[in-house]
Amino acid sequence: MSVNVRVGGRGGDYTRHNLGVFLGATKEASGPIESTWGLEYGYRFTQHFGVGFVYEKTDEAHPGDGAEVLLGSLYYNPYANWRLGIGVGQEEIGGSHSHKETLYRASVAYHFHVGKFALSPLAAVDWVDVDNLYVFGVAFSRPF
Repeated sequence: MSVNVRVGGRGGDYTRHNLGVFLGATKEASGPIESTWGLEYGYRFTQHFGVGFVYEKTDEAHPGDGAEVLLGSLYYNPYANWRLGIGVGQEEIGGSHSHKETLYRASVAYHFHVGKFALSPLAAVDWVDVDNLYVFGVAFSRPF
């Protein structure tokens, strides 16, 4: 999720809305690295606090059954361009034994601004049942 600040320092101007596309990978502690894509939206209430929603899809997760993640997060922006997040949601596993599990996420992102757009490297740790998942990639977003 990319919620962007426009100027440096502790203070500054910020955008309220942000819409983006995520491209990256998910790695289960004992499994292979799987490509992941997603959509995200963020809303800033204040300079430092916001909320967001994320949809992610990993087609080859769980030996080809695929997984979809839908979660909501709370964000804290301690400095311009930095964002820390905590969230909760669901991971839905496809296939013949499809099921849903609760997912918890902690994340960190940094936003690079290119004109009216932002590139945001992101790293996250997900806790699902007894598994740890590591998500990393880049969000391409448009603040407005």
